[in-house]
Amino acid sequence: MGSIHKQSCSLAAMANTPSSIVCFKNGFSFVTVPVVLENSDEENAQIKSCTIGPLPSFAVHGTVGLQADNPESVKIFSLSKAPKEDEKLKLPAGPDFSYHAFLQANLNTTVRVQAKHGDNNMQYYQGRVKWVQTAENGPRMAILETAENNVKLDKLIDSSKIVHLERTGMEDQENERNSLLVRYAAA
Repeated sequence: MGSIHKQSCSLAAMANTPSSIVCFKNGFSFVTVPVVLENSDEENAQIKSCTIGPLPSFAVHGTVGLQADNPESVKIFSLSKAPKEDEKLKLPAGPDFSYHAFLQANLNTTVRVQAKHGDNNMQYYQGRVKWVQTAENGPRMAILETAENNVKLDKLIDSSKIVHLERTGMEDQENERNSLLVRYAAA
């Protein structure tokens, strides 16, 4: 099983807030995973918050508990489902605003692409931007991870053929990020 991690927390709070998360698979078995509660931007707040996740696919909201390793120094007040962040299409950093540059800026983002295929035909692709070629000259290729009939596929596309690109809110059940928002106080 992979590790559970937090993406935007400070390193200073890590040292004194170790805990573990317990994910119940069913009534008789469970998995305990050590986590570190790291407070977000609220350095001086008495009640801190931290996002833990993504949780394993078998974890169901309401069957997950969090236990402090040292209950005298860490008090856990609440666990709730973390709000999903609305993704936005990111702009390229440099002066290049080609479709290829947009794909590079949006790695791991789900997009819908319309590309020319032949003289008058258009092809539509929808998937997560998995890889974008960094070469300055020559073909500018990209790989989109798509799903067809519950089978994941990698589609290689030529970004010079793209005529339209947009970010999509495609919900992939397997990749859906189930995270928890923890509110706690550390002594």
